[in-house]
Amino acid sequence: MGKNINGRGTIFWDEKNRRYGVQVTDNGRRRTFRYKLKEGETKTSGKEKAMELLDEIRRKQKKDVGLTQSKMPLREYLQVWLTRIRPSIRENTYKDYVSLVNVHLIPRLGDYRLDKLNADHISEAWGKMIEDEKSASLIEHCHVRLSKALEDAKARKLIDFNPVNDVKKPSKSKRQMTPLDSVPELQTYLDENGQKQTRWV
Repeated sequence: MGKNINGRGTIFWDEKNRRYGVQVTDNGRRRTFRYKLKEGETKTSGKEKAMELLDEIRRKQKKDVGLTQSKMPLREYLQVWLTRIRPSIRENTYKDYVSLVNVHLIPRLGDYRLDKLNADHISEAWGKMIEDEKSASLIEHCHVRLSKALEDAKARKLIDFNPVNDVKKPSKSKRQMTPLDSVPELQTYLDENGQKQTRWV
């Protein structure tokens, strides 16, 4: 069992991996950080290091810096970002963001580490979306939302720069409008193209 240090968090010993775990609550989620003993280091001295880690975490929380680690996968960070922005946007907008993130951003970019994501990765993702015949409008939405999420990461000092800034923003293409002269022609068009979706598909 772990020991709760004055209600500030929990420190526990992992015998199998010879390391201490530090658990705290951040943005409503239980987070675990780890301190592994160095060669020749005793459990006692290691515990002191773990307590120092806990103190550092609590200082960051008081400054509202956040505990998200820059080495975490982008998929994890995007979920943290969605949690952070939810109180400031409308519920329908939030649901659209969740759909966009889960359907398009995470499958294409989610495995990259937050601190390793670069402009080439993003450009390649947009290129594959074009190959998959996704609309320019959808790709632009992905570009804008990812940029906002990474600007948030930059503001929280998790990354030094926003790689989206080095990627050309996709432009919406203007579709050529062909007049439909009859109701049957309109029905045929709808049958072939389907109805407008309310989520990002």
